[in-house]
Amino acid sequence: MALERLPNLSNFLHMEALYLSNCNKLAEILGLDKLLNFISEIQMERCSNLTNNFKQSILQEWTLSGFRSLYGIFLPDNDIPDWFTYKDEGRSICFEVPRIIDHNMEGFAVCTVHSSCDNGEIWYAGDLPIISVLNKTKSTTYQNERRFNITLEISHEDHIWIFNFDKYEVNLEAGDEVEVIADFGPEIDVKKIGVRLVYTGILMGK
Repeated sequence: MALERLPNLSNFLHMEALYLSNCNKLAEILGLDKLLNFISEIQMERCSNLTNNFKQSILQEWTLSGFRSLYGIFLPDNDIPDWFTYKDEGRSICFEVPRIIDHNMEGFAVCTVHSSCDNGEIWYAGDLPIISVLNKTKSTTYQNERRFNITLEISHEDHIWIFNFDKYEVNLEAGDEVEVIADFGPEIDVKKIGVRLVYTGILMGK
């Protein structure tokens, strides 16, 4: 908990995961942006001193490049980032896939704001959270369900989670109506959810 800084991580190209929960004196991590194409999971729950510039930079880059990640990134925050096009209260969101000329869709990023339902801290591991993607337009409703088998520390403080679905995981086309549902189980309150479509190196709408 006394950790204030790390060495520059830009040369740690074989790092697979980074766990820094409860490091509430840590303000930023130099070189972490260079690892986001390779790293599978970043957990920084309750790292409450992270600068806004650092968080915004890392989260925006993760939205674009986190398609190789298995588990996503966890940071303390209480709102969906501005660049997420579709936002809603609660644990589910519906949107229509737009038609974008001259750009191929790489996939989409999902962001949740969540906290424990009581004032205590909890640990859980297993098949949660579960993210379901329902395509309501296809002739038979298509559902992709991903179970994240990870161990998390959840507190009453708000945290965000961003992870990516690759285009090969979900068969989405322009005009499709899609619903995304986040299930953290009964002890976790999903307060907000957002979706951002990612097209060949650009954030749609930027």
